[in-house]
Amino acid sequence: MKIFKILIFKQAQEIFKFNTLFYGDKKEKKRYLLIFCAVVLCIGVCGTYLFGNMYQVCMEFEKPQEILEYLINPLGLLAFLIIFFSSLLKGSGMLYSDRSSDILFSYPVKTICIVLAKIFFLYLWGVIISLAFLIIPILRYTILLHSILFGILDCLQIFIFPIIPMLLGVISGYILYKQIVNIYKSQVFVRSILYMVILFAFMFFMFFFFGKVDLNSIYRHILTKVDITYLVGGVFFTYKVGAALASVVALISGTVLIIYISKNYKKRYINLQINQQKGSSLNLSFKKNRKIYSLWKREIKRYLSIPIYLINTMLGNVLLLLFVIYSSIASEKVTAYFNLISELLEIQDPMVLYSYAMSLMIILTNVSYANISIEGKNREVLKSFPVSIKELLTAKYLFHLSLTVPMICLATIILGITYHMNSYEYFLCFILPLSFSAFAGALGLFINLLFPNYEWENIIYIVKQSIPAISTICLSCLIGVGMIWCIIKIFGHSIWSASYIVACILFAFAFLIIQFMKKISNNF
Repeated sequence: MKIFKILIFKQAQEIFKFNTLFYGDKKEKKRYLLIFCAVVLCIGVCGTYLFGNMYQVCMEFEKPQEILEYLINPLGLLAFLIIFFSSLLKGSGMLYSDRSSDILFSYPVKTICIVLAKIFFLYLWGVIISLAFLIIPILRYTILLHSILFGILDCLQIFIFPIIPMLLGVISGYILYKQIVNIYKSQVFVRSILYMVILFAFMFFMFFFFGKVDLNSIYRHILTKVDITYLVGGVFFTYKVGAALASVVALISGTVLIIYISKNYKKRYINLQINQQKGSSLNLSFKKNRKIYSLWKREIKRYLSIPIYLINTMLGNVLLLLFVIYSSIASEKVTAYFNLISELLEIQDPMVLYSYAMSLMIILTNVSYANISIEGKNREVLKSFPVSIKELLTAKYLFHLSLTVPMICLATIILGITYHMNSYEYFLCFILPLSFSAFAGALGLFINLLFPNYEWENIIYIVKQSIPAISTICLSCLIGVGMIWCIIKIFGHSIWSASYIVACILFAFAFLIIQFMKKISNNF
């Protein structure tokens, strides 16, 4: 029991970061206390709101059977699902991705103690969820039935209720975690492309099919076929022999599942760690290439090896591809929409709107705002190579253009064939998005070189939350929308000529920004 308490305390330190409060500097302690107070305040406000509304809803029911049917059963199902998915996502990580287990295995500690200590706080989370959703309806249910003894039994069942979904979630999470590790064993670009395909499929479904799905009919069909809510809440929280029997079965099943997890825990953990080490091996190539080409190839390999980097900077290409697909499938609808917009904006030729739409979407594909900071601590190693800053920036800029130019060409060809564009329309659909992309890429490189961050610990920060990321996207969109608005409102009578002039201006701005980078190249 003493060892179990020590393991619980260690797990609490890892989850709640108590070492930061006890041993951190003043800045870290202040930040920890601010976050802690904000979390406590948020929990207090949300809890008060939840319990207040739950109490008002419960007071509307006068019959205990109505509370059981309309509150306890659905809320029991909701709590069951939340506990299950929380355990699926977090439980497997606590058990199988925690590197501290290597140290625990070297101690004379039973495996079942390690497993129980690691899932203890997960069980507490399940109890909190069950109490938050079920305690007030159960108390109201008990008062209406005038039975304190059965009310106490129901309150005890709340502590038994999370056991099964928690353990099932942990086992399911291990299966999912194992499949993810198998994906990571493959080459790095395979999993990145897989994530990109999943993102594209999700957005394709949301754009083309989600509006046609009747969720109400699906929900009613499920409820009429199987009373799922009764299977979850109606078995436990009833004043029948089945409730006591369900509690006993849950305890026995939970014990069996814990023993099963404990028996296989060490073997599964070691196998997963071995698979991860095999998947992290590098395939090095020593083929001789030119400097800029080698640097460009290096950027591509790194880009495809970081899924979060790929997904967050490919949004423009994904949107443009979806726009092209939709325009090809439903060309009449898109033409009608653009004709309506051209009438509202008093544009004589609606075909120019296609180039504007492509330009605004392609801006969202920009990797240059993170290209400098992503070097991180490898910057000093890179500076020791016989590579000039000009060659490095050129490779990074060409890498940005290599992501957008092929997509612009493909979209221009498909849209031109679909809508029978003439040579002027073809050329504008290519040159205007290209100018926007060239300007956005140069702007991102300039801002990233002006405000670099080489001390990052998580790449998510420089991709999503850094000053270059936010300012580049905001400025690119603001300048792009502003220029298009000026073309439409001020130069509407000669919109084609104005569009070509804007493209030339953006190319000139991109050239000036690249030339000005030489003065701040010392920041690298």
